Amino acid sequence: MSAKWRRVQAWDKEHLTGALTPVRLVLHALSSITLALFMLIGVALYAVLASVPVGLLALIPTWIIYIASMLAVSVVPGGICALISRKIAAQKSMGRAPSFLFSTGSLVVITAAGVVFWTDFIWPALRYEQSTGEGLRLFAGFVEANASTTIRRLPLFEMTELEFYAWWPMRVMLMIFTINLIIATIRRIEFRFVNLGVLTVHTGIVLIAVGSIYYQMFKQEGDTLLLAGGAMQGHAGTGAGPAQAAFYDREDPALWFHTGMDWQQRRITGLPRYNDYNLDVGRGETVQSLVSPELVHRHEDNGAIGISIPGDNSDGLEFRVVGFASYAEPETFWQRVDPPRPAGRRQPLQIVYLVNHISESGEHDEEGRRAFWFAFAPNDPAHGMRDITDIGVEYARGMDPVRWRDLGEELPRGAPFGFVIEIPEADYRSVMTPPTGVRTPVGDTGWHVTLQQIAEEPPFPIVTPGYEGATSSVAFVQVEPPEGDPFVRWVYHRFPEISQDLREGATDDGMPLRSDPDQRIRVGFIDASKFQVYFNEDPQTGEVSSIVRTSMTLVKNEGLKAGDRLKEPVPRLSFDLADRWVDAKQAELPEPVPADAQDGNFVGTYDRAMIAVEVSHLSADWKEVVWLPFCKFTDVTSLRTASQRSLSLPDGRQISLVFGRVQHRLPGFQIRMLDFEMLSYDHRGSPRDYQSLLRVEPTGGQFEPYDHITRLNAPLKAPFQWSSRRGYMSNLVGAIASHLSPTQYKFSQAGWDRAGWEQSQQLVDQGLLERPRANFTILGVGNNPGIHIIALGGVLMGVGTPWAFYIKPWLVRRQKRKIQQQLADNASDSEGTVPA
Repeated sequence: MSAKWRRVQAWDKEHLTGALTPVRLVLHALSSITLALFMLIGVALYAVLASVPVGLLALIPTWIIYIASMLAVSVVPGGICALISRKIAAQKSMGRAPSFLFSTGSLVVITAAGVVFWTDFIWPALRYEQSTGEGLRLFAGFVEANASTTIRRLPLFEMTELEFYAWWPMRVMLMIFTINLIIATIRRIEFRFVNLGVLTVHTGIVLIAVGSIYYQMFKQEGDTLLLAGGAMQGHAGTGAGPAQAAFYDREDPALWFHTGMDWQQRRITGLPRYNDYNLDVGRGETVQSLVSPELVHRHEDNGAIGISIPGDNSDGLEFRVVGFASYAEPETFWQRVDPPRPAGRRQPLQIVYLVNHISESGEHDEEGRRAFWFAFAPNDPAHGMRDITDIGVEYARGMDPVRWRDLGEELPRGAPFGFVIEIPEADYRSVMTPPTGVRTPVGDTGWHVTLQQIAEEPPFPIVTPGYEGATSSVAFVQVEPPEGDPFVRWVYHRFPEISQDLREGATDDGMPLRSDPDQRIRVGFIDASKFQVYFNEDPQTGEVSSIVRTSMTLVKNEGLKAGDRLKEPVPRLSFDLADRWVDAKQAELPEPVPADAQDGNFVGTYDRAMIAVEVSHLSADWKEVVWLPFCKFTDVTSLRTASQRSLSLPDGRQISLVFGRVQHRLPGFQIRMLDFEMLSYDHRGSPRDYQSLLRVEPTGGQFEPYDHITRLNAPLKAPFQWSSRRGYMSNLVGAIASHLSPTQYKFSQAGWDRAGWEQSQQLVDQGLLERPRANFTILGVGNNPGIHIIALGGVLMGVGTPWAFYIKPWLVRRQKRKIQQQLADNASDSEGTVPA
């Protein structure tokens, strides 16, 4: 106890009394070394919780029992025998050495015997065998399930390592430790030159603690994607790309939405990361639960959640997260809408079963068994037809009478296809099967057609709005009019309404000259190359007509209703018109990926996560749940479009939703990509480095724009850069301020367009480009607030520690010798003086 501390305590007891007693007690507690020790132990234990799996921690009670059982049969009997031996030795008046040997020998022998007994008889019974479950292990199931799970990943916590260390318990301990150290230093240590070392060490510790708190409060990490010039137009990246004035947070998720205006983001706080919750929310009645309920199972999860997403609600909407899948793949289901939506927005659904009349013995089965089912949405071209092997089934509602007539036309027996050709001006209509590659006249109209090719599916995906994802066989027919240039008509078997004409020549951007079909001639395509079944429902009466066609037969039926069977239009095959839903919708639901199939790089990152968002309308009794997959960069249109889901609101508006990340604005500047280069070890060798040439531009005129190259190990730091255009003092002050400011960011190379680079390299090899290019680059963005304060604290500790342990003792010894010398000199002077 230092003299200063004794004086401070005496002053406290004298002045801090009565009503000020609590102040004295608090000051005394904050001046104690014990409190600092407890806080350091708390920080150490907190770090253990952050890194040691809870399954291992849960083994502690079990090991306490193991050790206690061993001590009970070894050390305890040994200790008792040692005490008895000591009493016996005392009674026998044995000397100290024999008494010690007797008692110690008893302790060692009995303890060793107990250990052997425990090892041979007790431990085999206690030892836990994971394969059989025999033995003693408390919380065995929990230990096995969480063998590699740290506490921050449990349902009650759901934090990343950075979030766990920045959580309030760690901050509180650091703040108490910092205050404790400051007060203890002021009240206990003399401010003298000799104590400079310990004062420096304490100052360093305080700076490290303060810097850590500052770092935790203002630390940001994320990334941003920069596009090259021309990348949005599909060209190889050239020139300066569009400016980027924001970046995405690495940790914080957000809900992005728009209702016709600009996209808005709302931060989602408290969203889980590692565990699943309420996976079956929004499932409702699906087609799968109707046709094969035995295959539908409920997922195991951690129960329901309800996370409100705050906002101003000026748009009349509220959002809640009501389900979470930590690592899942979206699966699409048809789901009944009950009650149905307004008439103009409904999507009816018809279930059709394929019935097999062949028994297991190979004989005819009159009743038959349902072998396959189809779910048809007649208002959706992509889901109004199905093809399986050699069978094609199509279900329409109010099919165009012209096409229905075409499908019912007789073809020559064995013909795999046919064309219905009409010339309205000549009042001409005929059905023909022209041979491939032969110029065939169309009656005496002066028109000629040449069948070039029939393909089972289009050479390019259908992108016509409303038909995305649909497919059909297509015929390429060259048409020669009596007057004018010939053209090639693409005729779709299932969708004649989107047929088109291609003429010679090309547009300015090199695309073929396409146009709507020439109205002077109509070409209908009948595909009889496989077993085709067509159903056409009358929207008014609900009655269904059918056409069943093969290359050899044509069967027509009328007057079918839901629940009826189309009885063997071909031998041994029937079709049941089963359940019909007035309204249905496609819903995406998560299917969890097993743990052993997950990529560890994506666990806890939201990259493979899905959330269920409940959208509520404040002015109407309406709410709906939609599952959203994750979108990493919501400002990239192609990525956002693939991830966004839309809902129709009761007031007629459409709302689009995207599950993404919080976007932060860059403070007063923006960056753009000028160029990118991949540096290889040798010609076409493995990548050695990546570098992006960037331009940093102010958004408020605070500085002059400048260009900078960022590499893997040489990041760009912005907005402040040391510049020869400024004076030395101005640069120095700016550098110091930037090192302390949370708005100084580091941009490092984090990803690149490898596929685009390799494709452009092929164009270079063909002589079409001068050099390979990338369409985008991804930069890691982060700041390091307080890191230099922490570094300064470390330097002070490094300087103060040698002072405290080496220089201070030397100074104290020197001072002691000096005092001793002075005392000796004073004594000599006293002895040499003769009294008067």
